Amino acid sequence: MSVTHYTIDSMHGQLKVEIEKESYEETVENVLKDYQRTRNFHGFRKGKTPLGVIKKMFGKMVLEDELHKIALHEMLDFIRENNLHIIGDPLHDEGKDKIDFGLEKQEIVYDIAYEPEINTRLGKEDHVPFYTLLVDEKMIDEEVNKALARGGEMVSVEQVTNADLVKGEMVELNAGGTEKTGGLRVGNASLLVSRITDEATLEALAGATIGSRVVINLSRACPDKTDLAAMLDVKKEEAEEITSDFALTINDIKRYVPATPTKEFFDKNYGEGAVKSLEEFREKISEELSVQFRGYSDAHFTMDVRDKVLEKNPGIVLPNDFVKRWLVARRNQAALDLLESNNDVYRDEYIWQTARNAMVKEYDIQVTDEERKEVAISVANSHLQQYGIYNLSPGQLDEIAEKWLSNEDKAREFTKKGEDYKLFDHIKNSVTIDERKLPLEEFKSLFQRGK
Repeated sequence: MSVTHYTIDSMHGQLKVEIEKESYEETVENVLKDYQRTRNFHGFRKGKTPLGVIKKMFGKMVLEDELHKIALHEMLDFIRENNLHIIGDPLHDEGKDKIDFGLEKQEIVYDIAYEPEINTRLGKEDHVPFYTLLVDEKMIDEEVNKALARGGEMVSVEQVTNADLVKGEMVELNAGGTEKTGGLRVGNASLLVSRITDEATLEALAGATIGSRVVINLSRACPDKTDLAAMLDVKKEEAEEITSDFALTINDIKRYVPATPTKEFFDKNYGEGAVKSLEEFREKISEELSVQFRGYSDAHFTMDVRDKVLEKNPGIVLPNDFVKRWLVARRNQAALDLLESNNDVYRDEYIWQTARNAMVKEYDIQVTDEERKEVAISVANSHLQQYGIYNLSPGQLDEIAEKWLSNEDKAREFTKKGEDYKLFDHIKNSVTIDERKLPLEEFKSLFQRGK
């Protein structure tokens, strides 16, 4: 067997694989005999179909299948041994094949496209900005209040304010203000005062205490008929017909009270003894904010490094004809649509991903199983904190990470993320970093404008 490499032009080439009969003959014969033994054919008993008939029906298909298996193996070895940098995968050019049972040597031809030469060198002469968030006292105050609010609880109070949940017996009244015979009666109704927009109802409730009897019009107090139906335990259609007043006899008033920054609160949220005072609590909040926004800093640094690489590689042209064929073969419709609608965007992304992969290889960046797991734990922790879930135990985070890593796609995703962490740490040490601290609004605007 042999592989011959032909250069057509600066972007295109071909690989011709020649395969001698002894490399495939026995395998093809065995496959055809297996067809003869196991398949049913009209007019013949099972296992009795002449091999010549089988060969006439399936011979070329089986031959081509085996030849492509052999050719693929030979081509990959040739590409690796000759250090050919190609785009995508070789594409079969069947019009140039020479395949026939009568030939002593079969020929299969594949088209290839050469990867453009990309400059990936980044050194101290390259200045790259690194934007970080300037954490100020106002931000810390807001986060402290949010943390205390998350740790709060509902408590019973004596007098109604606009922030309370009022509970009691609700009784439907006649127009004259007496209890309506056969009217609605709910023994434990709940009314959230902050949801009420009717001024008359708010005035009636203001200052009411446990035991107070307050007359309110629920159709005005609760314009959302779904809420009203739930409160009175009736169907929504029935709630839409209710216009009468109700007497509410208050038996409980609940108010959500934020936590106070005590030792018990600190221990519950950060572990026993980790935070001992309000000052340490504020320092912890400041650290958490820095970590929370560090991901945004790194993301923008990635964008700026990408721009720097693109600046170093102007005028690169891709062999779009080949790329389109390759994307069709890969059934990557999204990338094909992007190539056809905005070739510059596709080209820039291709240059960047190729450069990124080349740098990972050049710097010999590898991610161990333990490092991949650390990445998964970090991502899990970050996602949970976005939903207000803090301080899961190491065992709980470990369980989430293991579940994610059992999925091959997720495992590849975390491997790539781990490579990126190491790659950009290397780049940060290679280039000149221009660090810029920005207040929150300016920091956010970087991503709104893309710069």
